[in-house]
Amino acid sequence: MILEYAAEHYPDAQFIEGHYNSAKLFIWNTLGDAIVFTLNDVEFKITAEAGKILIDGFPEARTCAQFDKIIQDNFLEPQGISAITDYSFVDNYYEIYPYTGSLEVRIKSVDHGSTPREVGWFYDFYKYWKKEGAFLTSYNVNLYIITDHKSMYHMSYDDKSEFPDETAFYSAFVAG
Repeated sequence: MILEYAAEHYPDAQFIEGHYNSAKLFIWNTLGDAIVFTLNDVEFKITAEAGKILIDGFPEARTCAQFDKIIQDNFLEPQGISAITDYSFVDNYYEIYPYTGSLEVRIKSVDHGSTPREVGWFYDFYKYWKKEGAFLTSYNVNLYIITDHKSMYHMSYDDKSEFPDETAFYSAFVAG
């Protein structure tokens, strides 16, 4: 089922791995099958259960890759910053442009300082994202500082947030 769907919708996708849970014997078996593919350097999963496709993960994976290009490739990597990013979409996310939906961006700085000022690049990202994220109808950015596997500081801002300067921005962080 999944292979036929992929062949029809993504004929150039390459198989990476399969998880065939429906073939396993359980007293109650409600586990679906999943196959991971790659297409144009985008890794995605298609899942099926009871003969129906449940999730086609390509549109979301492609959009996340496009946001990674804006955030990781164009901001974090050129500055030598290692951070964990992930995204949540409120609306349809089939194309980043002209995507105008609502987006939540979560960025975690792990073991690169224990206070927002020690990490140092969050305010620069805020200014960068005000320009680069301007095409979105709305967005929310959550920033976290993680040390010793626990959250030390966090803050959240959205497309309407305005910080007049770096001091005001960093004072918005909350401990814990």
